[in-house]
Amino acid sequence: MTLSGEVARIGPLQNVVVCLDLNANDACDDGEPTSAATGADGRYSLTYDPSAVPGAASARLIALVKTGDPAAATTAIDSATPGWPPPTPTT
Repeated sequence: MTLSGEVARIGPLQNVVVCLDLNANDACDDGEPTSAATGADGRYSLTYDPSAVPGAASARLIALVKTGDPAAATTAIDSATPGWPPPTPTT
């Protein structure tokens, strides 16, 4: 199964990892289906085998938006304001 879409806040977000949070701990853990970091277009694609991933049907899809140094490869960048990281998300 492949899940795909776009991560956006004001505009598309770059450098964001998306995963199925199988254990509901709001993190992308080892063994959980995870996408590569999004590109400038904010697009992600996550592929997994439903028969090999128990609980996938009821798991939440989460996007890890990391803030910090805009020059760091893991810092999310909003295309609407590329010089600044996006605001810290709230839950």
